[in-house]
Amino acid sequence: MTMKTYAEMTAELETLAAHNERLVGSLRSARNQIAELKKDLERVGDPPNSYATFLRRCEGSTIDVLHHGRRLRVATAAGLDLDALVPGTELRLNEALAAVEAVPQGDSGNVVPVVEALADSRVLVALTGCEIVV
Repeated sequence: MTMKTYAEMTAELETLAAHNERLVGSLRSARNQIAELKKDLERVGDPPNSYATFLRRCEGSTIDVLHHGRRLRVATAAGLDLDALVPGTELRLNEALAAVEAVPQGDSGNVVPVVEALADSRVLVALTGCEIVV
């Protein structure tokens, strides 16, 4: 067995130290990727939210809402501004059916067939067997 010189041992030690630094960097990167994937997995695993229509404020921090055709009295999240709610406001409910967020009003509604365009910028539409001028 031959003895290594001081210079050879120093060079080998520097090579091993550089290799160790690359491994540490790779491990840090992998740990960050695992943390991001864990966040994504938790987010994807969250239960779906329901939506309801605000009807009125009740005692304390409870409110009455219309949820899938049923009137419910539900709890509210602390961050929900109850004073800003007006009847008809759409709310997002969590998995426990507590109101957690007021949803901004969208610009969508029911899609209906136009029966006739009238001269005064109104239209005649068909709704399940009846006709309404809008």
